[in-house]
Amino acid sequence: MASKPPSPSQSFSAAAKAWQRNAFIMSIVALTMLALVLWEHHQFDKRIEGRAYFIDSYNAGVGRTTDYTNVADREIEVLGHARLWSNLMFEFDQNNFEANLSKAKDMSGNPSIDIINSYKTQNLFEEMIATNTRNRIEIDSIGVVKPLKEPYGVSLFARRIFESPTVRSSYYLYATMELINVSRTEQNPHGLLVSKFTVLNQDRIE
Repeated sequence: MASKPPSPSQSFSAAAKAWQRNAFIMSIVALTMLALVLWEHHQFDKRIEGRAYFIDSYNAGVGRTTDYTNVADREIEVLGHARLWSNLMFEFDQNNFEANLSKAKDMSGNPSIDIINSYKTQNLFEEMIATNTRNRIEIDSIGVVKPLKEPYGVSLFARRIFESPTVRSSYYLYATMELINVSRTEQNPHGLLVSKFTVLNQDRIE
């Protein structure tokens, strides 16, 4: 005797149970994958915790640690910040001066504003565009004042070079600066701010 086919209600009930079983399995898989992602993220945070960030170009990730007690690591970051700020503040041309100076302002307080105002007073930007002049800095040496403590003292010995298609001139740039601790951000990965900048010598070389 042939068996009776399942009724529509029985077929629907079986399909619903199968769907619930598959949904439960997919939920377990999704939760497992989420747990793995969170665990790996936690392990990554532990690996980078306490590392020093020596950033010598502006494209950088955010530093995660706020521990400034490791003197050797903090010295590296102070030097990196002072060098990067100096490069942004004194090296630019007509194509990138606005971007460079804006980034430099994120890394310092009044010193960047004071220097930019002096540039404006000297009509440096207008002359740079009119004569196609490029401003460069060559850092001969940069060092921290020991013992290292906040505010961090830095000495800078460099040369500023102005180059156009027809003229080249160079100036000494001997200066000191002070840096203080601030919160790390994407715009300021070192967690430092140039709070004071004093020029000691900027005589013309040639």
